[in-house]
Amino acid sequence: MLLVSCQERVEEKPRLTTVFAYFYSHQDTQSVFVDTLYDLEEPVEDTQGLSGATVRVQIGGGPYIRFLEDTARPGRYISRLAIIPETDYRLTVESPIGDTYDLTSRSPKEFHLLYPQEGDTMPLESLYVVWTDPGNPDYLLRLYTEDTLRDTPYTYEVIFPIYPNGDTSVSYIPAFFIDTVNYWYDFTIAGVDTISSGSDRYHDFVVFWSERVRVFVRE
Repeated sequence: MLLVSCQERVEEKPRLTTVFAYFYSHQDTQSVFVDTLYDLEEPVEDTQGLSGATVRVQIGGGPYIRFLEDTARPGRYISRLAIIPETDYRLTVESPIGDTYDLTSRSPKEFHLLYPQEGDTMPLESLYVVWTDPGNPDYLLRLYTEDTLRDTPYTYEVIFPIYPNGDTSVSYIPAFFIDTVNYWYDFTIAGVDTISSGSDRYHDFVVFWSERVRVFVRE
């Protein structure tokens, strides 16, 4: 007598929605990336993205603004949005798997990058930034370069803190942060406020005041 045992396959379902949103004032379009985790121990990273979420942002207690999903990138929700300094932003994400998240971030005070300026050339042995500091608690500097004409496309990015030291602040950039000389780099300085809520390992929302310039770094 032959006995056949059949067991119904249970489809694995995601356990948690992840939300990461970083708004920058030098950008006209802001984006929110929504994804899922099946195992809370797996790395939190950019994977397939989650479609079908409802993503809205409220600015300073005003009406909610709906973000639309980018048709070219599942899980990326975008909207044209200008950043207003010293303003509260509230991000609400309703996930199709059933969870909802509210995150808040306050934009910092407006500042200006004085040096370098767009198109400047900077020698490797004399790299620094100068900016006006209105009293923001924290700043970050991002250096980015790419070369898509190589046989193997090359990109490089480094982000590190810089510290204000007066109404007109100066921060020197160690040469070891430059990966390749005689290249164009994007220098992005971003100020941040410390007033926020809802962020953790799986969810993060920060509104930056930022300025970006393109600089040639030579030997």
